[in-house]
This record gives sequence, C-alpha cells and structure tokens, in this order.
Amino acid sequence: MPHLYIDPLDCTGCRVCELVCSFYKEKVFSPRLSRVRVITLEPALDFPVACRHCDKAPCIAACPMKAIDYDEEGKVVVYAEECIGCGACVDVCPFGAMNLHPKTGVAFNCDLCGKCVEFCPVGKLKIVEEDELSTDVKYKFVKEAILPLVKSKVVKEEVFGKVQGVRR
Repeated sequence: MPHLYIDPLDCTGCRVCELVCSFYKEKVFSPRLSRVRVITLEPALDFPVACRHCDKAPCIAACPMKAIDYDEEGKVVVYAEECIGCGACVDVCPFGAMNLHPKTGVAFNCDLCGKCVEFCPVGKLKIVEEDELSTDVKYKFVKEAILPLVKSKVVKEEVFGKVQGVRR
C-alpha cells in the first residue's frame, strides 16, 4: 500500500503540506484540520506523518462501530456516518496518523489524494510504495540524522547526565 514519504533531512518544516491539506479538504487553512501532521523530531529535523494504510490496520480492529475499513483500493477509510468519535482508533494508531476532527468529533485520516505532494515547496514529498524505500534511503537517514544525534554531547548529557570531575 502506498504512503507519504519524505526524507526528514529534506523536509524544511514549512508545514505547507498541512495547510494545503486542510484547505483542500475543509476549505480553511488550519493544521488541526489537516490529514497530514508535521512533527519535529529534533530542532530542524521535521517529518510529515500521514496514514500508512497498514495491511493489518489496528484502527480497523479497534473500532467498536466498524466505521473503519478498507476501500476497494486497500486504503483505510472512515465511514463518518458510522463513527461515534470514541477515539479508539486514535489510541491504537502506531504512527499517530488517525485523528478526531475538532469540530465534528469524527475520526479522519489521509486518503493519499496527493495535494500535499503537488504543493511541497522543495518537491521532495511523494507517495511511494513500501518497497521503493530502499535500504540505501534507510541507511542514509540513520547515518546522517540519527548517528550525529547519538554522538552529540548534548544528547549524551541529556541521556546519561553530566559526568562530574572528568575533563573532555
């Protein structure tokens, strides 16, 4: 199943994807109404999160009203007229991609319409299949984003605390 992808090192954190999504779906510029959410992993390391349309979607199993299911393309969809807004789907989503609409209380998620991809100012946000995410891309992310954080003095001090009496 396809999902949204951007290398976090390419994302500028501009949040245009959130604004485009909310305007396209709700006719208002409001990140709270967006189906894609930009999260900040670290300062200057941002990443958009959207529904990944899991093969074994926990949101579907968690819904007591059976208001969430797969459509004919295999995408996870919420049937708003059946949703009671209990939030069980929000609680079980491992990606934080299912949300409750702040006005209607109904669950909503990304439907991969692609409007955010179309308007990404750096042109790096795309819809990809899981197998398109090569080992090289994953290795690049770990090498360039994660390892420097782990090796940094700031992270070491936050995790391990300052070592007293030791010169660096």
